[in-house]
Amino acid sequence: MAAITCAQLGVPVAAAALGTSLDLLRPGEATAMLLGAMVTVSVTAFVAPRVHRIAARSAT
Repeated sequence: MAAITCAQLGVPVAAAALGTSLDLLRPGEATAMLLGAMVTVSVTAFVAPRVHRIAARSAT
């Protein structure tokens, strides 16, 4: 799970860093990108075990 999380956060972190260093982002946009990525990862981590249990029950 940690490797998937790192992979999913890599692109938004890079985009925020690049956009900030090139002055392409308005104040708060880099934070919004990272917050959105973290919410997505959190929801995925929360839902994945439940989906796995439901799929396992359906298979039997």
